[in-house]
Amino acid sequence: MTDGVPPVTVHILSGSRQGVTLVYREERVTIGRHPDCRLRFDPGQDLQVSGQHAALVRSADGWTIEDLGSSNGTYLNGTPLSQAHPLSEGDQVRLGQDGPLLHVALGDPASPHPDLSRGGGVTRRIKAAVARQTVLLRAITAAAVLLSVLVVVVNLWSTRGQRQAWSEERDLLTSRVDSLLTASETSRLSLETMVANLADSLGDAQVEVTTLRDRLARVSPPAGGRDTDEVAELRRQLQAALVRLERQQLAASLDFEGIRRRTEPMVAMIWSEWGDGSVTTGTALSVGRDGTLLTNRHVVTDGGGAARRLAVQYAGSSQVWRADVLGVHNGVDLAWAKAAGIQGGTPMMDRFNPRLDTLPIGSPLAILGFPLGGQPGTDVAGERRRAVISAGVLVGHDTSEIRIQGYGAAGASGSPVMDRDGQVIGIVYGGATGSGGEVLLAVPIARAGERP
Repeated sequence: MTDGVPPVTVHILSGSRQGVTLVYREERVTIGRHPDCRLRFDPGQDLQVSGQHAALVRSADGWTIEDLGSSNGTYLNGTPLSQAHPLSEGDQVRLGQDGPLLHVALGDPASPHPDLSRGGGVTRRIKAAVARQTVLLRAITAAAVLLSVLVVVVNLWSTRGQRQAWSEERDLLTSRVDSLLTASETSRLSLETMVANLADSLGDAQVEVTTLRDRLARVSPPAGGRDTDEVAELRRQLQAALVRLERQQLAASLDFEGIRRRTEPMVAMIWSEWGDGSVTTGTALSVGRDGTLLTNRHVVTDGGGAARRLAVQYAGSSQVWRADVLGVHNGVDLAWAKAAGIQGGTPMMDRFNPRLDTLPIGSPLAILGFPLGGQPGTDVAGERRRAVISAGVLVGHDTSEIRIQGYGAAGASGSPVMDRDGQVIGIVYGGATGSGGEVLLAVPIARAGERP
């Protein structure tokens, strides 16, 4: 039972919510940047705070604080927490070494004992005796009255604090939206002629976020400071839309022109002609000056074996070369081919990053390839093909697969995926529709080292 445990009062001394005071009476108060946290910090400003950073826990023995596996740690009076620790009046909690600082206040004011008068005379002795015999009853009565007053005051203060916090959080969201809309509009205009689909995605996200922001601005603080179902859903939608817009803005920060200029001479369009006469296309990456190319297994083979004929055309070149399959990977969707008859060597990619652990989730990525396809013949004779560049952000990976939130053209199979420095981290092999739009799937480039 925790009925006898007083509330905890949190004074926020630094961070985006500096100056806010909040009172909590529930048994668990989660702290972090995630929308579900009871004590929420700004996702765009309080970067030292994890999504689920720490928790205040109320039990029969009082309040404790515990770290929830945060990235930057939780510090109690300057000491990092390694396990749950009891809280005392006046404790200071810091979220991360340089993150927001919280001051903790615990307990109700102590109830004063009656001041019994003592002295000579029968009357005084009788009064003293009565006072002694009724001291417990009067103390209980006084405590009950005081507790009732405190409950009213705390509830009023809690409601006032929660309503104030709600309004301040709405203002923070609005400010964050306005800043992000300005930045994304600048990016959208600069990308219109280079990464058209990303510019369109930014425009769509701007409309969505603006609509949600305006709806939120028209909502009054809920009674009692707690979200109604409508407000909670609106808050969730706005947070999700902001994350999408922030990811798109991050993807838009790449040096697309620089990456294209360095990488385009090393990608080629590859045609595969099958036994039934049909032709499919994909992308290949030059990995050898002798014409060796890296692509997908499914681009050059199917259930019936290798394609009947292969042809390749390097970006920027008008010449089409015959090609042959060198080998396929048995574990992942990779294959090697070689353009035949090339004299003097070809440009070759030599910038690779096989260490996916060096890229945090959310890292911006670029994809370069030929998603529009084509077919060699007289109608394309002399045509110099240019690769299409698109954008995305890293959303997950393991030893066999990289998952990318795509914001441009999906990219043909075999397209190289590059990090901010233009280093290849993977080869696109497919896609799926995710909660935030197109999700591209790629084979980690480290698996190319397993060439048969």
